[in-house]
Amino acid sequence: MTETFAIALAAVLGSVTLASADVSYFSLDRVHSDNARVELGVVRSATDGVIELYDYNNDVVGELLGTTTVHAGANSDVAVIAGPRLINDVYAVLKSNSGEILADKEIDVDRF
Repeated sequence: MTETFAIALAAVLGSVTLASADVSYFSLDRVHSDNARVELGVVRSATDGVIELYDYNNDVVGELLGTTTVHAGANSDVAVIAGPRLINDVYAVLKSNSGEILADKEIDVDRF
């Protein structure tokens, strides 16, 4: 009986941990850029926040190219104006309004 209770308690605690975990992510591994506009697609954020997009070349994060705000939950068709023309890939950082990094990703850019 004690063993059954312990297993049941572990299952409940495990499900609570999974349910309360923050889920923030970028849906794309590759983005499309039409000169200055970088389309990120769906971005899911645990809180209201901001996406910062940086130049990324040879594993080095460079200058800030642009930002856009997001709300808590799923944000569809997210795009960032990134300057006059992208030359390199980008590094995207999703931050909460308090500055906590919720997600980050190195992203290949398809230029067309």
